[in-house]
Amino acid sequence: MAQKKSVEIHSQIASFLKKKEVKLHGIWLKRVGEGGLQNVYGSDGLKEFATEFIPPFLDSLSSSEESNLAEFSETRNQIVNFATSSFQKDISPREISNFFVLLRDSIIEVLSTEFPQENLIEAIFAIASVFDPIGFCIFESFVNVKERQINDQHRMLTETSVPVVKIWDRVIMVPLIGVLDSMRTQLMMETLLSGIEKVQAKVAILDISGIPIVDSLVARHLISTASGGKLMGTQIVITGISARISQIMVKLGVDLSGVVTRSTLADGLTYAFEVIGQRVGERNE
Repeated sequence: MAQKKSVEIHSQIASFLKKKEVKLHGIWLKRVGEGGLQNVYGSDGLKEFATEFIPPFLDSLSSSEESNLAEFSETRNQIVNFATSSFQKDISPREISNFFVLLRDSIIEVLSTEFPQENLIEAIFAIASVFDPIGFCIFESFVNVKERQINDQHRMLTETSVPVVKIWDRVIMVPLIGVLDSMRTQLMMETLLSGIEKVQAKVAILDISGIPIVDSLVARHLISTASGGKLMGTQIVITGISARISQIMVKLGVDLSGVVTRSTLADGLTYAFEVIGQRVGERNE
């Protein structure tokens, strides 16, 4: 019985508001007035959104059995898309929430003046409950936007932390600085091999002088990278192996006998020039 009554009051509200749609539209936009949204979207942009939002919202309201935004699929999508777009324009969640709160208040204002008085209180409570989930929907959209931004920033920082530098014709270098975790080591291997393919490198120098420590996983990736380079016809040279890292590798039983290593970057460059037949100080025409 309660569910049937809920459907009836929603249907009554929707039917009533459809007749007052123009008035509701005007009151909502007047309440919004000046502010962040107005500055970003302009009055025409907000008017367009309101025109597109209100009709499907009322249709959803008239057909809903409960005050549950999850049932208003089109309405929810409109809110999510609008909130997401707004967050990307640096509009705060508070402003977005207030935008829809003003719609709720506008609906209540229209209901208060012309809706049948015997059902007015029930109608106001019904509208309030319909708008309750909108705040959660906006917050969820905000979290999703921020997560994507953080992930994008992390990806960009990670990619720039593994630069490929062209030293000479057919000679490239990847200088590594900081701690190598599994993801960054995998990215290093992919970036280096892609660089080899791009410039058809004959020699690729992997300088690890800026790496404070190397564990067994990193060591395996280094060996795999060297093997991958050989398969592509490129000689991988690992430079900058400190005494500390050398001792760690010995303790870990890491076998670098099949990998060309040099103690310094300068020695690595000298080796690279020898491989391509280029004397130091001689221009490569």
